[in-house]
Amino acid sequence: MKKTITMMTAVIAALMMISCQMTADDPQTTYVPDTENTAASETPEENPPADDREPETPDTTPPEKDEDEIPEEKELDLSATRQYTMNVGETVTLPNYIGDYEVYYQVQNDSDVISVSGTGLTADSVGSAVLKAFDWNDENRTWSCTVTVKAEGFSGSAIEYQLGGNWTREGGSSLVLNQNHTGTMKNYLNGSLVQDWVFSWTGSEYGNTKYLNITACYDNKTNKSVDDKQFTVERISSTSLTLRGNLGFGMPATTTWSKE
Repeated sequence: MKKTITMMTAVIAALMMISCQMTADDPQTTYVPDTENTAASETPEENPPADDREPETPDTTPPEKDEDEIPEEKELDLSATRQYTMNVGETVTLPNYIGDYEVYYQVQNDSDVISVSGTGLTADSVGSAVLKAFDWNDENRTWSCTVTVKAEGFSGSAIEYQLGGNWTREGGSSLVLNQNHTGTMKNYLNGSLVQDWVFSWTGSEYGNTKYLNITACYDNKTNKSVDDKQFTVERISSTSLTLRGNLGFGMPATTTWSKE
């Protein structure tokens, strides 16, 4: 019996020694986070995948205009304006009243630079003219303004602006006065060409008299040079021209031309 107990005691002791050895060889495991792999997974990719969506195009369509919107009209008030500049073809409104006075308007000296129609003032040709307003109840009460009219790209005189262009008259005759101051004149008599001029030209004014001056003239009909000519402008408008002068055949004559 003693022997048996002794053997069991030895076995228990041996088992205890084995258990202690295993514990020493395999200590309790402690969790340590994998910081290297974690940091790598949280770092954004250097080259993220491309966005296949097309970029949005900004809307550049201008806002729609109000169909009822009316451009503001210019108004010329002679009570506050003594000098005014317009462009050929421009129209401004003339008020019916200046202060408390009802008025009407007139262009002075029969000028064809500007014209009045109803309550509108229109710039017809290059030059200057005086516009005058009169009190309907007292014509001695007046207001005046000097209106200067210009044309874009044109630097000549008022008469040169009026003369420039293509003019014709009955029988097929033609007069061409170019803006660069070159020109031609062809005249027919009884259906036959009697004059075929090429020349340089200018316009001039002396007092109330206007002239068309022709220089460096050559007649292709006779193959001869022609002396300088000066024609008196008896009448001129935007559609009609009346000249008096020697055309080179016969006595000085008055000719009327229409603008094309």
